[in-house]
Amino acid sequence: MTLVSKAAMLAVMAMLCFATCAAQLAPPPAPEAPPANAGWTDWLGGANSPRLRARLTEPAPDQHTAELEVEVQNIFLNSPMARTNGAQQGMLRYQLDQCPPVLTVDTQLQFAGLASGTHIISVAIVGVGNGLLTPEARLQVKTP
Repeated sequence: MTLVSKAAMLAVMAMLCFATCAAQLAPPPAPEAPPANAGWTDWLGGANSPRLRARLTEPAPDQHTAELEVEVQNIFLNSPMARTNGAQQGMLRYQLDQCPPVLTVDTQLQFAGLASGTHIISVAIVGVGNGLLTPEARLQVKTP
């Protein structure tokens, strides 16, 4: 009886130890993902016309940078002078504060070396002759 009691006691201790170790090794619960539309502007443009939405991605702390991400619909991003078999085409026009605009087809753009303070970044889809095809999305960024 003494041997059975010791064996049973060792088995219980082993199970408790295993449960404690397993709990310590279990991965932490995954953080909740942000909503799919977190940080995005509303869609700008008509339902069957070129449309865009934009958001600022989170910069690293103490960085003087701003990165903008853009999604487009109902348009092919390409040089307005290129031929695309009748599909509507355009480019993105990014502008930081009152600086000259940047025309590109890139849907992600980073502005680096920003002065401390508040800045406005705008983006719109433009066509031939830089005419606006969508309203401008305007986003505000504060740098330390």
